[in-house]
Amino acid sequence: MADRDALPLPLEVRARLAELELELSEGDITQKGYEKKRSKLLGAYLPHPPGLEASMAHERRPPMAPSASRYHRRRSSGTRDERYRSDVHTEAVQAALAKHKERKMAVPMPSKRRSLVVQTSMDAYTPPGLSPLSSLPPLTDTSSGSEEEGGQGEGTPTSSQGSVSMEHWISRAIHQGSTTSSSSSSTQSGGSGAAGRLADVLAQTHVGKSENHSAPPDVTTYTSEHPVQVERPQVSTVPRTTPKYGNAELMETGDDSFIQSNLHIVPLQQPGVKDTMLVFPMSSSGAPISEYPFTRTGLLGFIGPGGLVFVSGKMDGLMVVSGRRHNADDIVATALAVEPMKFVYRGRIAVFSVTVLHDERIVVVAEQRPDSTEEDSFQWMSRVLQAIDSIHNVGVFCLALVPANTLPKTPLGGIHLSETKQLFLEGSLHPCNVLMCPHTCVTNLPKPRQKQPEIGPASVMVGNLVSGKRIAQASGRDLGQIEDNDQARKFLFLSEVLQWRAQTTPDHVLFTLLSSRGTVLSSLTCLQLHKRAEKIAAMLMERGHLQDGDHVALVYPPGIDLIAAFYGCLYAGCVPITVRPPHPQNIATTLPTVKMIVEVSRSACVMTTQVICKLLKSKEASAAVDVRTWPPVLDTDDLPKKKPPQLYKPSNPDTLAYLDFSVSTTGMLAGVKMSHTATSAFCRSIKLQCELYPSREVAICLDPYCGLGFVLWCLCSVYSGHQSILIPPSELEVNPALWLLAVSQFRVRDTFCSYSVMELCTKGLGLQTESLKSRGLDLSRVRTCVVVAEERPRIALTQSFSKLFKDLGLHPRAVSTSFGCRVNLAICLQGTSGPDPTTVYVDMRALRHDRVRLVERGSPHSLPLMESGKILPGVRIIIANPETKGPLGDSHLGEIWVHCAHNGSGYFTVYGDEALQSDHFNSRLSFGDTQTVWARTGYLGFLRRTELTDASGERHDALYVVGALDEAMELRGMRYHPIDIETSVIRTHKSIMECAVFPWTNLLVVVVELEGSEQEALDLVPLVTNAVLEEHYLIVGVVVVVDIGVIPINSRGEKQRMHLRDGFLADQLDPIYVAYNM
Repeated sequence: MADRDALPLPLEVRARLAELELELSEGDITQKGYEKKRSKLLGAYLPHPPGLEASMAHERRPPMAPSASRYHRRRSSGTRDERYRSDVHTEAVQAALAKHKERKMAVPMPSKRRSLVVQTSMDAYTPPGLSPLSSLPPLTDTSSGSEEEGGQGEGTPTSSQGSVSMEHWISRAIHQGSTTSSSSSSTQSGGSGAAGRLADVLAQTHVGKSENHSAPPDVTTYTSEHPVQVERPQVSTVPRTTPKYGNAELMETGDDSFIQSNLHIVPLQQPGVKDTMLVFPMSSSGAPISEYPFTRTGLLGFIGPGGLVFVSGKMDGLMVVSGRRHNADDIVATALAVEPMKFVYRGRIAVFSVTVLHDERIVVVAEQRPDSTEEDSFQWMSRVLQAIDSIHNVGVFCLALVPANTLPKTPLGGIHLSETKQLFLEGSLHPCNVLMCPHTCVTNLPKPRQKQPEIGPASVMVGNLVSGKRIAQASGRDLGQIEDNDQARKFLFLSEVLQWRAQTTPDHVLFTLLSSRGTVLSSLTCLQLHKRAEKIAAMLMERGHLQDGDHVALVYPPGIDLIAAFYGCLYAGCVPITVRPPHPQNIATTLPTVKMIVEVSRSACVMTTQVICKLLKSKEASAAVDVRTWPPVLDTDDLPKKKPPQLYKPSNPDTLAYLDFSVSTTGMLAGVKMSHTATSAFCRSIKLQCELYPSREVAICLDPYCGLGFVLWCLCSVYSGHQSILIPPSELEVNPALWLLAVSQFRVRDTFCSYSVMELCTKGLGLQTESLKSRGLDLSRVRTCVVVAEERPRIALTQSFSKLFKDLGLHPRAVSTSFGCRVNLAICLQGTSGPDPTTVYVDMRALRHDRVRLVERGSPHSLPLMESGKILPGVRIIIANPETKGPLGDSHLGEIWVHCAHNGSGYFTVYGDEALQSDHFNSRLSFGDTQTVWARTGYLGFLRRTELTDASGERHDALYVVGALDEAMELRGMRYHPIDIETSVIRTHKSIMECAVFPWTNLLVVVVELEGSEQEALDLVPLVTNAVLEEHYLIVGVVVVVDIGVIPINSRGEKQRMHLRDGFLADQLDPIYVAYNM
C-alpha cells in the first residue's frame, strides 16, 4: 500500500540512477558504494509506514550464518560480475581484437530512417530492475552488478517488517540460480539445482510471517576446498512441482554428460529413464551402476584429479554447430570481455541457437543502453563478432540489440530464453539494431553449379531422340482449314472494315463507356465512329499539315476519344502512337515520360483533349519539361464540320499501321512496328479463339495504351462487330465493384482484365459478397474471364478470385490467363472451346538447372505452374536454347520462340538499350528446321503434352511460362527467377505486403514493403534471410524495408524491378531500414 503514495522521481534523480548503473557495470564503483548512494537518492521520495524507521537499520544488517558471511564477502569483494570475469579470457579477447584492428569493415553500416531511431529520454527511461516510482532500495548488498541489473526489483516489499528481509534473501538466492543462458546464470553457486530446490522451499513458505528476522538457512554453502559445492538440503519431504519456466528446459536430454547428485558422471543417452528427474545409469555392458536412482542436475562437467568436480556449463546452454559443441555462457563471457562495455547491460544477454539450412546457428540478443549511438553500437557489435569468431572459431548468425527492459523475464528474474527465441523466430522481438552474418556463418551451402563444356545443338537433338523425348514444339489451329463466315476477311485494312460496317450496320453499337457509377457515359455506333474519324482526318490534313506516314501521338484518357482519334489517323494515312496522359496531381513525374515517348517516336503532332492540352501548357508543365519543344498540339474537342476530300488507302498491306510503345519489366522503352497485315491477322485470330460475333458483348477493364489491352479496346470490335463495354481501370479505385456489376448488368459472357484489377476486386470486395448478392450481382453467365499479362500466371491470385466469387455464380474454369510479349502481343489465350487450363507441379531445384521434372502435389521443393492459355490459331511455338539456338526436348526449360502472321515487324526505336539484338524478330534455328523465321519472346518456358484432347480430337499441348529471360538471375551457377524468391519472402511475415528482388553486382537485394509499424522493420531482416536460405540456398546480401507503394508496378500489375534497382542505387527509395548482411 505504501507504493501507491510514492513520489515521482525527478529527472535529475533518474539521470543519476542511470549513471550509477553504468558505473557499477564498468567496475568504477563497488557494490556497497552503489547501494549506499542509491539508498540516499531514493530515501527522500519513498514514504515509510509508522514503526518501520526504527527497524530499517536492523533489517539492513541482518545477522548471517558464518558460511553465508564468507560467501557474501567473497561475492561482494569484486567490482564486476565474477561469473564471467577472467583476466586470462579478457586478455585473449583483446589480443584477438587487436589482430582485426587494422582490418576495414566488410560492409557499410545499416541505415535507418530518422523516425525509426530509438528516441529514449530520461523521463521514459527506467534502468533494468528498477520499478518505476516505487522501488525500495535493497537492504543488503547483492551478489554483483550484473545481478542487480538483471533481476533487481522483481520482488516488492510489503508493509510487514519481516517480509523485507525475506524478500531480499529470496531475490538474492534467485539471482544466484537463474537458469537462462544469459549472464544471470552462475556456475559457481551450483547453477539451476539450487534455484529449483529453492522454488520448492518457497512454495511452502509464508512470506508474510515476521517472527524471524534472521537470514534464511544457507542453501549453497561456499567452501574454499572445492571449486564447486554440490551439497543440497534434504527437501525430499517437500512435494516437488515442475516449474512452468526456467528449469523445464534443463530436463531435456542432450548428447553430452550430466552430473548426478552424488557426483557420478554418466553419458546422457541412457536407457531406463523413469522420468525427467530420476535416472538409472547403465554401464557400457548395459548393467545398472547402482540400484538407487540418480537425480539429473542439468549441469555439464567432469571429475578431475583428487575427486574434484569441475562444472563446464549447463545443458540448456549447449549448442552444437557444425558438429562442435559450444556453451552459451562461454559466448556471453566473450561478448562481455569486449571493451568498452557501455552499450549493453551485462546481465541482459541471451544466447541461443536456431536451425537454419540443416544446422544450428548462434543468435546473440542483448539489451542496449538508451544513451548508445547507432555508430558506436554497430562498432561494438562488429567487435563482438570478431571476438567470438577468433576465440571460439564459430560464426554468429545474428546479433540483435533490443531496447532496455524489453526481453521477457522468468519468475526467477533472468531472461526467459525460450520466449526470447520464440519472439525471434516469430518476428516479434522488435530489435533496434540487427547485424546478420550469413556469409561468414553459413558454410554448408551446396557447391555452385559448374558450367559444363558446350554441347552442340545437334548432339542435344540426337540425345532427345535417342531417349525418346520429342522436340518441344506445338501449334494452334490452322487458319487455312477453318471455315467461317467472316466477311471482314475480304478487307486488308481495318479502315476499310470500319467503312464497310458504317454502310451495312450504321446503327450497331460498337463501344460503350461506363462511368464510376456504372452508368453509360458515352457510346459509339459504326456510323458515328466513321464520321468522327473523318473529321479528325480532315483536321490532321488542314491544321496539322501532315503527310502520309507521319507519326501522331494520341494523348487521351481511356475512352471513346482515343478510339476515334486512332481511326482518324488511319483515314489520314498517319501512324498513331497511343500515350498515357500525365497525371494532374503528379505532373513532375509523369509528364517527362510523355515527352520522352513523343520524342523517341518522332511524332510530328500531338492530338489530345482540351483539358489535357491546357495541362501540357501549364506552369506546372513548364517546370517539369520544356514546353517550347512540343510538336504542334491539336485539340480534338473542336473538330471541323467538313470531311476530307478522300480517305487514305495504303498501297501495301505490309506498311506500318501503328506503333506499340511500352516499357518492359526490365525498364526498356521500345516501340514495336505493327503492319496492317499483322493487325488484321491478329484480330481474326482473337475472333476465332473467343468466338466473337456482332451479337456478343465483351467487358474490357484494361489500360488501352499498349499490348493486348490496346487491341481489345480499339481494334477487335471494329473487326468482329461485337459490342465492347469499356471500363477504365482507374474508375475501380472509386467503385471496386464497377467491373463485376457491369459484367452482371450487361450479361457479359467474355471479359478481360489485368492482375491489378483482379487484386483490387479481391481485396476491396472480400467482405461484400453478401451485399453484392443482395444487389442482384450474378456471374453465372461468364464463360471466360481472361487475365491479360506478360508474366507467369499468378495461381494464388486467380484461385483466390475464383473461390471468393464462387457464391456469386462464377465458375472456377472460367478464370484463365493469356500470354503475350513485345514481339507478339498475344501468343496464348484460353478462348471458349478446348480443355480447361491445366496445372503441373515441377521440381524447383531442377528448374534452376533448366530441367523440367514433374513431381506430385505437395512434394518438397514443388512449384505449381498453370498453363498460360491455349495457343492462338495460326501460331507455332518451339522451345529453343537461348545460347546455342538449338531446339530442345519437352523436358528442358528454354526460350519460347513463336512464328505467326501477327508477329511484330521489328523495333522502331529502342530507348535505354542500344545494343539490343537485331534477331528478336528474325531468328533461325541453328539445327533442325533452319528455314522458318521465328521471333524470340525473351521468356523462358516449356511445353508439355497432356492427356486432354482439343476440339480436333488431338492431344493438347500446353505452354507453361516460367519467367523473363532478362530478369532471371544467374547466382551460384544456377538460374533463379525473382517471383520464386519473392513468394517465399512474402510468406515469412504478415506485415510484408509486397516484395521484389534483383541482383546487384554479386549480391542479392530483397526489397520488402512493410504494412505496419516501423518498429517491425528490423524483425523482417532475419526472417527474410532465413527463408531465402532454407528454400533457395541463397544468401541475401541486402535487405531493404520500404513503405507501401514504393515498388513500381506498371498498368498490367507487373513489377518494374529494374526501375526499383535504379532507385535503390540512386538512393531514391527513402527506406525505413537497410541491412547489409556480412
